[in-house]
Amino acid sequence: MLACQKAIRIEKLKRYANLVLNDNYYKASKELNALRADNPGSMTVGSEVEKQFNVIMSRMREVSTDKSAPMENPTAC
Repeated sequence: MLACQKAIRIEKLKRYANLVLNDNYYKASKELNALRADNPGSMTVGSEVEKQFNVIMSRMREVSTDKSAPMENPTAC
């Protein structure tokens, strides 16, 4: 069981590393971090901050849903 959990964690980290290597994802991630830092706490529905957040998240999802690098099932499981 521990080997399986470790293998799953490694696959998740590989997937994240591949996302960070993508310039579009990395740039959007940095923008999202800056937006969160500038606006701590909760967001008001319909606010400009929420709209910016949704735009950035959409850009990140476009990259992260790319099927060219699907997550593989670890053989340890």
